[in-house]
Amino acid sequence: MAKSISKEYKFGGLLKFALPSVIMMMFMSLYVIVDGIFVSNFVPEKNNALAAINIIYPSITMLFSIAVLIGTGGTALVSKQMGEGNMEKANKTFSLLVITALLISSIYIGVISIFADPIVKMLGANDVTAPLCKEYMILLAFAPFICLQGIYQSFFVTAGKANLGLICIVAAGVLNVFFDWLFIVVLNFGLTGAALATGIGYTVPSIVGTIFFFTNKNGLRFTSPSVKGENTSLLLKTALNGSSEMAISISTSIVTILFNNLIMSLEAEGTIPSGVNAIAAITIVMYAQFLFSSFFLGYSMGIAPIIGYQYGADNHSYLKKTFSSSIIFVFICSLIMTGLSILCASHITSIFAGDNQQVYELGVRAMRLFSICYLFIGVNIVSSGLFTAVSDGITSGIISLLRTGVFAVSSIFLLEHFLKLDGLWLALPLAEFITTIMVLTIFLVKTKRKTLFPKHKKGDILPVPCERNA
Repeated sequence: MAKSISKEYKFGGLLKFALPSVIMMMFMSLYVIVDGIFVSNFVPEKNNALAAINIIYPSITMLFSIAVLIGTGGTALVSKQMGEGNMEKANKTFSLLVITALLISSIYIGVISIFADPIVKMLGANDVTAPLCKEYMILLAFAPFICLQGIYQSFFVTAGKANLGLICIVAAGVLNVFFDWLFIVVLNFGLTGAALATGIGYTVPSIVGTIFFFTNKNGLRFTSPSVKGENTSLLLKTALNGSSEMAISISTSIVTILFNNLIMSLEAEGTIPSGVNAIAAITIVMYAQFLFSSFFLGYSMGIAPIIGYQYGADNHSYLKKTFSSSIIFVFICSLIMTGLSILCASHITSIFAGDNQQVYELGVRAMRLFSICYLFIGVNIVSSGLFTAVSDGITSGIISLLRTGVFAVSSIFLLEHFLKLDGLWLALPLAEFITTIMVLTIFLVKTKRKTLFPKHKKGDILPVPCERNA
């Protein structure tokens, strides 16, 4: 791997290098989408059930944020220790991070179990959807596996086993489909079956990863987590490294909760006839967004090791070419995705809406309005990832936090006030558009000041997975 990331790839080679990450991220997004397809076609009260999945999803996203924090922040720290030749310390740090994740996720299960009723109400459930939400909350019993899966995906790359991570994700996806069919169609378990199927899917990478890291004698592996009194410091460094990525996940949860609560308030004031149907419609739209966003996230993650290596080598001419070609590629893909979303809106919506005409009509309108988002979301995601890859964490953090936090929340309240339900469909497209303007401005300013690719300093924690043992 050390040789492969040192190459100056032409763009075709760059795409090939990033392909496993793209496939992995898109398969992960399919977990939730597959649940939605089975639920919307085989579960009684299908639209209420679909809305319940959307309502509960922020609580699952919070778990992902823990995994993202430890996975991304810990990878940078452990990779640096491996690069310094201190494999023993790297193993101890890795073990400490995994144990910490298990403790946090176990506490999370306890909190959710004790405060299930108020949490469900806070997330936007009403008397109709609350019981269904509790059914799907069974998925949170798999919290340790959800966290471990996210963390191991990062550390598989660090250990030089990226393909193992991809195989695990694909296998988990296949199992998820099988158990959705078994539990929902054959055994008629309803939302409980959907939750169990997804939870079983998460156990595959977790179990395989645990076995691998216990038996990987010549590379990154589990050992005693004691690091001579440095545990607190290491955890703080990990949290700092992964804070911007965690903030993105948390912001996504907040936006989803806002959507659900504002939709129910529109129903209460008589603006829309059914809040549950509107939530079901936005759930369908978010499925498409998960899939398209995963493509760009996968591309960003896939090229990050090459960008990081070339940044470390101060190869600025190659970085400029790669930045330019990546933005052009992303823009072309964005146009294609926007067109597909508009043209296929009725077909995609019909898969989930079934015979509910109101959900179908809301979903088609929502998807066509929301499709404007895809013109901008790719540039924003990949630009943030590129800045992270050259250790410009401040710029990356600003882009991510403003995009998913300030701009998104402000747009939701502003447009909902003036345009009601259509305002909610257009809120995220507006936030992404504003972010793109900001990103282009940052590029122009940094290019003019010649600070886009600053020379790295010795001791910088570069986001380059160390795969010396591959």
